[in-house]
Amino acid sequence: MTPTRVAGWTATVAPPGVQRPPRTPAGSTIPPSTAGVGPDVTIEPLPGEVTTGFGPHSGKVMTAPRVFSIYWGRTYGSPATGINAKATTLDSFLATVVASRYVDNLAQYGVGAGTFIGSTWVDHSPGQAQTFTMDQIATILTAWLDAGLTPEIPSPHEQNLLFVIFPPQEVTLVDNNGQGGFCGYHMRAHYHHDGDPNLFYAVVDPTGGTSATSHELAEAFTDPALNAWFSDDDDHPEIGDVCSSCGSQTLILNGFSVASYWLVNAGRCLQQSDLDGPPATVPALVGLPVAQARSAIFAAGLTRIEKGVFDKKCEHLNEVIEQSPAAGTQLPPGAPVTITVGDKPPGGCPPPQ
Repeated sequence: MTPTRVAGWTATVAPPGVQRPPRTPAGSTIPPSTAGVGPDVTIEPLPGEVTTGFGPHSGKVMTAPRVFSIYWGRTYGSPATGINAKATTLDSFLATVVASRYVDNLAQYGVGAGTFIGSTWVDHSPGQAQTFTMDQIATILTAWLDAGLTPEIPSPHEQNLLFVIFPPQEVTLVDNNGQGGFCGYHMRAHYHHDGDPNLFYAVVDPTGGTSATSHELAEAFTDPALNAWFSDDDDHPEIGDVCSSCGSQTLILNGFSVASYWLVNAGRCLQQSDLDGPPATVPALVGLPVAQARSAIFAAGLTRIEKGVFDKKCEHLNEVIEQSPAAGTQLPPGAPVTITVGDKPPGGCPPPQ
């Protein structure tokens, strides 16, 4: 029971589930956003955020989360074409992140691997500017579910189904007190059920992108009903609030920007190395037939860049003549390895001596 987390807040105290720009304590500054900070940069807790007092409380986490996205309005598609490239990219991101090391690192909170079950698109008039509170979004989502918009609806005791709503640019998000200024939030409600909350949803502003989406996923998975993993100290932050906010530094997951979050067991923020996993070792490739070299690069978890060079003497046709970097080099998984392969010269091979 956490009554202090459902009251109103000021510009520096966030309500449950809300992702705001970073606050600036007196005498400090917020560093500019950096997409993909790299393995040599450490993400630290945001200025003014507490790192103590975290616990599971009385709530449940999502042990096997299932995610469904709803793209709303012409920002994400049209009646003629359905979802656009922006929505398709978010679909790819959601399918990637739920089964990645980003979610694997939430195992310390009891969260298991997730599943992306699909998406849909709903129209909204681009000329109709509207403002919706959190409760109003829940009402709209309920109407969509009643209309059969999604392949699943929450059961009375649902704990693992999360709807991620992406509203259009003409929709303004505010809390239930009418305050805005955030790029995303997650919340819980009741879907035709009077017991514990069984409707869980996140809402991400068009400016939020994959970083804000990942922040909300991490918090919704670990604190879906706002009574599980959060801190008892200060303004009761959730795990994402400690290390990331709108526009803060991000990590990179398979080319997508993702937000850092607090690792309670390690006592630090999630770092790039947590997502990259152990380094890959470049295999010895020089002298190998090109097909064998390709297989070796793939087996090492690396990517291949292949170049050809004319082998005037035809002594190393279809063999690797050079490689970069050298064998034994340690690289992040997925890093490129360049091989140079001997090709037959335009005039053909010289006659045998």
